[in-house]
Amino acid sequence: MVALLSVVATAQVDRGTLGVTAGGGLQLPTGELNDNFKGGVNFVGGLTGGYNFWRVKADVSYGQPSFKRSNIFGVLDAEGRDAQINAVSSATLLGVGVQLGYVAYRNGRLSITPNVGVMLNRYNWKVNDIEWSKNDEGHDVFQAVNTSTVHLSDVNAMASVDFDITLHSRVTTDAMLFTGRNTRTSSSLRITPWVAHARFKSVPTVSGAFAGINVCYLGLLQALE
Repeated sequence: MVALLSVVATAQVDRGTLGVTAGGGLQLPTGELNDNFKGGVNFVGGLTGGYNFWRVKADVSYGQPSFKRSNIFGVLDAEGRDAQINAVSSATLLGVGVQLGYVAYRNGRLSITPNVGVMLNRYNWKVNDIEWSKNDEGHDVFQAVNTSTVHLSDVNAMASVDFDITLHSRVTTDAMLFTGRNTRTSSSLRITPWVAHARFKSVPTVSGAFAGINVCYLGLLQALE
């Protein structure tokens, strides 16, 4: 612990940080969510800012996970048959996370930043209301009588850890944002494992958690001490 604090204390302090991230990630549902939806690959982008060792970041992710059940809400007719089915093969999943972090470790090539915050997750897809009948051969068949759009939304706690591996760094005497300080520009590979709780208020309620990992390009501008 003493060694860790020493590394942080002796690192060059930045008096202002602005950055952008872009990349992709894997998002996996657990619990009851895993009974209804599969995991999938997301596109990920975001902004980050900070002062000294504190960081604030906002990330947006977008994916199209497929279903594990055709009748997510368990809607049945009087005879116990499905009265509603998914009209598409996959849903869209939008995630928006806002977090506060602190740089716990930093040297010339690597920084580690734990973060905590909240995350909005929103599933969106189309469903068909269906009616059953008999065909000419006496077999049960169904037809769609109505198509509508449904969604599940939740805002809940999340946590993550950013591992930033510096690829290139350059210090210039150009003042950043009129601060009058030297500026560092850098590009890094950001690897972020994360977890978020989720409880979607539907009928029935669907709860669980998301676990994921993002791999992004990070571009930073830093005003130095």
